Amino acid sequence: MRPSAWRTHLPNFDSDGLVEKEQLNTSNGLRWLGYDHLPMRNCSEAVRCRGGLCPRCIRQLRANLLDFLEAERLHLLSWHFVTIRVAGWKVEPGDDRPFGPLSDHPYIYNLKTKFRRMNLPGLVIFGSIETVYNTVANVPAGKPFHLHLMISGASEVEIETAVKATIPPSDDIVPLDIISVPPTDADFFELASYAFKQSLLKRSKIQEADRGAMQPLNAAERRELIGNLGVHGWQQRLILLGIRCDNGPFRLIANLSTPPPRANSPSLRKSALRRSRRVPGRPRS
Repeated sequence: MRPSAWRTHLPNFDSDGLVEKEQLNTSNGLRWLGYDHLPMRNCSEAVRCRGGLCPRCIRQLRANLLDFLEAERLHLLSWHFVTIRVAGWKVEPGDDRPFGPLSDHPYIYNLKTKFRRMNLPGLVIFGSIETVYNTVANVPAGKPFHLHLMISGASEVEIETAVKATIPPSDDIVPLDIISVPPTDADFFELASYAFKQSLLKRSKIQEADRGAMQPLNAAERRELIGNLGVHGWQQRLILLGIRCDNGPFRLIANLSTPPPRANSPSLRKSALRRSRRVPGRPRS
């Protein structure tokens, strides 16, 4: 495959028009909430804000990950795509309190520790913690935080063993979903891109059982999700094992016990120029 051939399989990958619109809307949401929105508003290819809510920075980090996977020919390995739905991780409609730790969550730490101790040769994991603003028949239906992981070097049984030993399952019909990734470039890159998506998403369903369709968030929904996700750097939703992200570039690492460095990302701060128009929610217990 030639460099960046993954783009031929993802022709609609984070288009310029979408990113520019999301950047404006999200920076407006930050401004409304009383945060310093200018780093994101002025974020560009030349000067990045490295914010976890910034669609331009997340697009770059997603592209970096896909470039890395292709350059290292990791698409040629056998993979499983894993979705983990966790007990107590569904945020109710209208609740704008911070969810809490993202990729530093104790459940995720325990899962990675379990995989390390299994001593599986060639183990590689990448993915993210994420959520989505769900509506059913145009009525808000909650924001389930969950994990999407791409895993190579572990069998379905080994994956199930590690997850069940460390993460309490939600009461969903399928709290743990493990599928074998078909051995095609198109399937691999589609699922790899799905494992780490943009931060602020909405899925609209006609009925609860529907798959639904992605739609733009309105202003109030966007502010609510911003409150749930909280202020974080552009790497802080990433879950990696056997891979390191050095504040942008990705690389393979041999020692699975080596913790990845924390992102050197500037945090958003409350603006001194204006106050929030709402009473801040209390931290989630």
